[in-house]
Amino acid sequence: QSMYTEHDGKKCLIYLLCQNGMTPLHLAVWYSVRHQQHSTVEALLSFRAEANASDNQGKTPLGHLPKKTPTIRNSMI
Repeated sequence: QSMYTEHDGKKCLIYLLCQNGMTPLHLAVWYSVRHQQHSTVEALLSFRAEANASDNQGKTPLGHLPKKTPTIRNSMI
């Protein structure tokens, strides 16, 4: 599934759902945990990415974070 919106006269992808139910925010969190790079998560959140979306395992993006990741965890709360 995907959904687009108009931003500054351009068509922008704002919602995408993978077969496993993960959104771009889920994937960005997964990547950031492994590579200690949080800018994509911060950008998605600044554009109001759905932080409460559940994947097929019932986990939200925050649910995929290890308990000891305060930087990114605090920006999502």
